[in-house]
Amino acid sequence: MPRNLMSIQDIKELNKLLRQVFEFITNLKQENRLANKIKYPQLPSILTESLAIHLLKKKMIIQNLEGFDFNFGGRTADILGTKNSKTIKIEVKATAKSAFQYFGEKDISADYILWFHFAEFYMNSEDTNIEVYTIQKPGDYFQTPVKITLSKLKQVIETNLEKIDLDINSL
Repeated sequence: MPRNLMSIQDIKELNKLLRQVFEFITNLKQENRLANKIKYPQLPSILTESLAIHLLKKKMIIQNLEGFDFNFGGRTADILGTKNSKTIKIEVKATAKSAFQYFGEKDISADYILWFHFAEFYMNSEDTNIEVYTIQKPGDYFQTPVKITLSKLKQVIETNLEKIDLDINSL
């Protein structure tokens, strides 16, 4: 079934709903010791992939892909960029406070990985900023699947890791 790109307005609305869910779970954890067994939800891939496509189309990330068209990639990749007969594969990752991720075969064989780090975004209703990291040619750094933290990623990739601070309200 084809995926439909979320509008910017829908992305903002879904972020508000996720904040409510995180707040509800946080309150439960404070009220009942058993609630500590409840995990915070995973961020929906449709949210981060839609956000990535909007940022790519607005040339806010990976500016060297001038003239490419971006769409969901189905089983091939999270996002495919096409220009004439050239196709690039982009994988999308997202973390909240944990900043811990798994790069599988598909991820490390992609042309790019986009890592959206929301940090305290869902825990703090005042926070409107997230970080977006771009890893070009992840296979140059990782030959096999790896579990990695954001701080370790920064050590491995060093100056080749592109980062932007994104104010969600600015979209």
